[in-house]
Amino acid sequence: MGNTINELSRVFDLLLPATFKGAQRVVATEQECANIAKRLDILNLKKLTAEFTLTPNNLLDVFKLEGRLHAELTQKCVVTMQPVDEIIDESMHITIKLGEEELPDEYFNPELEDVEYVQDTKVDIGELIVQYLSLSINPYPRQDGVYNLQGDDQDIRKKPFAKLEELKK
Repeated sequence: MGNTINELSRVFDLLLPATFKGAQRVVATEQECANIAKRLDILNLKKLTAEFTLTPNNLLDVFKLEGRLHAELTQKCVVTMQPVDEIIDESMHITIKLGEEELPDEYFNPELEDVEYVQDTKVDIGELIVQYLSLSINPYPRQDGVYNLQGDDQDIRKKPFAKLEELKK
């Protein structure tokens, strides 16, 4: 990560005690939202906020980031190409490890948290937030009422082209 500037650059120095004082809040500006939307190839990112705490673990080179990500965005329906609004409200659990040596499982839960290995004590938390957002976005957004294979309607499953016939009319 180092000194790279991205769409939501918020660099925190893990050597500074002020980094660990209480809850932190990152709010993307309108321009940052526009740049992130372009990067993630979505129509619009109306709002992006993250609230988190960053705390050192018992090991000097391990840090925990825990918090909440909130975003309001618009992307295209994969069927109709019409705009679909989505609200994301996800918890974030990231373990930040200085250096390349692998972190033993006893220091994190691989099913609940991600591990980010960094070489520099200056960590761009904004980039981690954008990465979390990218993983939280619905990869197949659909407008309400558009045929969805995961539904329980057995008639649609037996006659998959019936819904297409309705759309044609």
